[in-house]
Amino acid sequence: MTDNGNGTYSFTVEMCLEGNTGSNFDPLLDEFEMMVQGATVVAGSVSPTVFNLSGYDYNMTLQAGNTVINYYSFTNWIGLGSDPCLQISFTTNGLPSALIGATNASGTAWECINRTIVIGGAISTNCTSTPIFTDPGGNGNYPANSASTTTICPDSPGGTVSVAFSSFDIDDVFGNCLDQLIIYNGSSPVSSNILGGPFCNANYPGNQTFTSTSIDGCLTFSFQSDGSSSGSGWSATVSCTGGCSDPGNCDDGNCANGTESWDSNSCQCVPGTPPVNPGCNDGDCSNGIETWDGCQCIPGTPPVDPGCNDGDCSNGVETWDGCQCIPGTPPVDPGCNDGDCSNGVETWDGCQCIPGTPPVDPGCNDGDCSNGIETWDGCQCIPGTPPVDPGCNDGDCSNGVETWDGCQCIPGTPPVDPGCDDGDCSNGIETWDGCQCIPGTPPVDPGCNDGDCSNGIETWDGCECIVTPSVLGCTNPTALNFNPSATCDDGSCIFSCPDPGNCDDGDCANGIETWDGIACQCIPGTPPDCSNQNCLQIINCDDNDPCTENDVAIIAANGDVCIPCEGQLINISPDTLNIICNNDSIGNISFSWNDIGTEEYELIVNVNNNIDTIYQNLNTYTIVNLVNNENVQFSIYTSVGCTLVSESINCTAEVLDTKIYVPNAFSPNNDGINDTFNVFITNKSIISNYRIVVYDRWGEQVFFSQNYDEGWDGFYKGYPENIAVYVYYIEVELTNGKRIYQKGNITLIR
Repeated sequence: MTDNGNGTYSFTVEMCLEGNTGSNFDPLLDEFEMMVQGATVVAGSVSPTVFNLSGYDYNMTLQAGNTVINYYSFTNWIGLGSDPCLQISFTTNGLPSALIGATNASGTAWECINRTIVIGGAISTNCTSTPIFTDPGGNGNYPANSASTTTICPDSPGGTVSVAFSSFDIDDVFGNCLDQLIIYNGSSPVSSNILGGPFCNANYPGNQTFTSTSIDGCLTFSFQSDGSSSGSGWSATVSCTGGCSDPGNCDDGNCANGTESWDSNSCQCVPGTPPVNPGCNDGDCSNGIETWDGCQCIPGTPPVDPGCNDGDCSNGVETWDGCQCIPGTPPVDPGCNDGDCSNGVETWDGCQCIPGTPPVDPGCNDGDCSNGIETWDGCQCIPGTPPVDPGCNDGDCSNGVETWDGCQCIPGTPPVDPGCDDGDCSNGIETWDGCQCIPGTPPVDPGCNDGDCSNGIETWDGCECIVTPSVLGCTNPTALNFNPSATCDDGSCIFSCPDPGNCDDGDCANGIETWDGIACQCIPGTPPDCSNQNCLQIINCDDNDPCTENDVAIIAANGDVCIPCEGQLINISPDTLNIICNNDSIGNISFSWNDIGTEEYELIVNVNNNIDTIYQNLNTYTIVNLVNNENVQFSIYTSVGCTLVSESINCTAEVLDTKIYVPNAFSPNNDGINDTFNVFITNKSIISNYRIVVYDRWGEQVFFSQNYDEGWDGFYKGYPENIAVYVYYIEVELTNGKRIYQKGNITLIR
């Protein structure tokens, strides 16, 4: 063991594997280890990292929080035909209380025995305190799987310890000291100081006395037992010879003589060395001047600040450095005036800046609007901007005409109604709109004469209706009783050829025939127009539309066309479209329908109220990139001959997908729980290709598979991988061509 002086300790430990025990050979050895108690192993300090036994490698790992150095064969466990001794070197943080060696095999129990070396916490005693030295079991058998270290030293310097054994019973197996006692010369239990042992019943030479030959006169006893049977241990008598005790009165207390001490070798007081002035004054004036009184340094009296600063700023500020006054630095004009006139002009008085006097607004505005409004900016008067005519007149005559006086707009004088209407009704009534006279609208004859002369004769004078009373009588000059003064015929005329009463032939197409009493003949009537519903004629015609039949028109008696030529639509019953929607489960819907021989289809596609219109001559159409449960309303419009054909259908997208679930850790320790790293996938039936790759922290591929049911068992090339974080990459291709990529970390724990 080596104390490195920095809290770490270096060890070289020899482990001997008991493999060959005569006729009994070692069973299959799978691992051996060194357990460190009370400290941790420094990572990277263990050497070697691999032992080769009988051609097989035993690899080292640090386990249990860097407290176990384990060597394990990953391939074959071997049986040893010899007893190899292996040296292991390592460094610990802190001093361990014990080192325990152990093996593990698939054979007999004796191979799993622990060996303990006690480091820290050993027992130290002397002859007086321990007159009888026994094993840890005392009067009974010593305990199994125990270890102890006891150092016995003389009561006073110069003495020597002797130990005489009176009984001894330490168990052995097949003649081997699996329980053992080692005696060391001195207080350090190292192999170079072994005085006797290892002892057990198989090789103890009988009761004998062991005497220290070391300078300190001490003996150290190291004992350890395994987990098998135990014995009654030992009993020994402890004695000390030689040495002398310090009387405790050598030093006379006079520091000038130094400190007198006791020499246990010569058994007398030894004069001390008078002290020498070490140069007490350290030159640091803040401590004062240290002096030497012959025995020790006497602290000086620190100086006190006398009040260095004299208050004169022109000298700067004097300071005290703990030893003396330090002159100040006279201040320098920093350039007090900042150029901001609103603060006035700042000046320097030799110590500090003196604020200036801010200027005051002298009353910049002179009240002359033609110059604009002068303003004060805090430093000076700023000339105003002369105003400009903004275009005062707003064009609204009701306000008058606004004018510009050079400073502002002057309101105009609103005009006054001059009395626009001149009283002449033929001109209409003139009005005032607030600005000017508006001419009136001359009146129009409303149709004063109502056609009934018995009421008088109504006439229009340009302004109003004038009624002149009628003179009733016969107004027909051919009549026998003609009255030339009559202005209104009252039907009293008498003729020489009366109306025979048979002029009208009853044919409405000729109108109504009347009798002319002057010409003594029938007068033809006027054929009626379309308003006479009883005198209309239906005729055959051609409207030049191939999609109609039985074309007719309706004509009035006077020849007016009342209803133009038109026919009835020809009805043809074509085959139905029979639209079918096909959902491919990957977000695409294809529509197909019967080809009914049309030249063009008008397609209306409505997806989430987004409507598209498509014209094509094919009888198929596909919509892509839909999401699951998205609805599509699909309509077709076309015509066959003279018949319009239409049909609609609703389809809902069904998109199949898969989800990948990956754990974040697994523990390949064969406990039946999470022993493999498996990926869990939904809807495996729609997966066409799968690939997973796992890399370690250095980028080396440690696992690859194209089978989604295959998991990683934590092994690589037949060896278990270390506890660490690994990176995985997963690629999944679905039957619809969609690819899914996923990556992440997986932690291997044990």
